Amino acid sequence: MLLSKRKSQRRGTVLVEHAFVYPIMFMLVLGIILVGMAVFRYQQVAHLAREGSRWASVHGAQYAADTGNAAATADDVKTKAVQPIAAGMQTGNITCTTTWDSGNKRFHTTTVTVGGIQVVKYVGTP
Repeated sequence: MLLSKRKSQRRGTVLVEHAFVYPIMFMLVLGIILVGMAVFRYQQVAHLAREGSRWASVHGAQYAADTGNAAATADDVKTKAVQPIAAGMQTGNITCTTTWDSGNKRFHTTTVTVGGIQVVKYVGTP
């Protein structure tokens, strides 16, 4: 008889505890997911900037002198290096700019911007 009285007195306690805990847990899990997605997107844009910069440095003035092919342009970097590896991104949202020093030999900068995330990669010494 005593056990049944205790159950009836604490009957709504679990419901009240869940009403306090579940929203907090939901917000915590949602926050972890959103921060994880933001870090993933930043890393993806950083990878695009690295690859674009690497491709621009490999296909620069020395490449043109050695092979007789034209040196890379900023449009080449975007279409041949950045866009093919932009998995899951809309290529219309990608902006890629590459600037070289005057001789297109020692130094260049590649900037990739996707959805407000901008990563700048420098190669060489100015």
